[in-house]
Amino acid sequence: MAQLRTLPLGPAPEGFGLQNAPVQATSMKKITIALAFFALLAGCDRGSGDSHRSPGRPPGPEKLGEMELWKLEIMLQDRTSSSVIRQGGPSSWSEAFAPDGTMVRSGLGEIRGQEAIHEAFMADVYSNALVDLTWIPERAEVSQTGDLGYTVGQYLAVVADTTGARSEVRGTYVRLWRRQADDSWKVELDIRNPVTKTEQGGPMALGSQSGNGGT
Repeated sequence: MAQLRTLPLGPAPEGFGLQNAPVQATSMKKITIALAFFALLAGCDRGSGDSHRSPGRPPGPEKLGEMELWKLEIMLQDRTSSSVIRQGGPSSWSEAFAPDGTMVRSGLGEIRGQEAIHEAFMADVYSNALVDLTWIPERAEVSQTGDLGYTVGQYLAVVADTTGARSEVRGTYVRLWRRQADDSWKVELDIRNPVTKTEQGGPMALGSQSGNGGT
């Protein structure tokens, strides 16, 4: 039975980057829609939370300073959760989500709620033999009200088939975060876009053989 193993966090390992990888258009469309959705929500929050501010007026220096701190908060939360989840497994992953949070995966569609997300992650770990999952957030944005934000980064998943042969799935992700009543940040929406899959025989196109191509 596959077990998650803990790897030390640090700078992106050599070859982690995806600059030369072909991007799947369908999944990237999902990411674009997610970012547009965030912009819409952030706009609604600005309208309700900053009624004293003139429409279209940019935030002042004090507000910009607050926003930079909020960006650091979700960047740190995202980066730290990578380590926590690799140690804690499926339960830690589902607990990172808001109660009604949503995870979108290629081939699975929308998975909503902590229980369903937990079961989907369990399937990855035990049915598809996910042996490691790590990610590195690269940038973050937040709303002016400080209750919504998103992170964008790169991830690396290691899976094993029934023979024990391992392959690496690399891709990009976007996460929409919402501040909770206890001031913590929880994931409202998580989308991963698998870009390349590398097996012992070298790089191959995703979906060209059976197995977990949508990790």
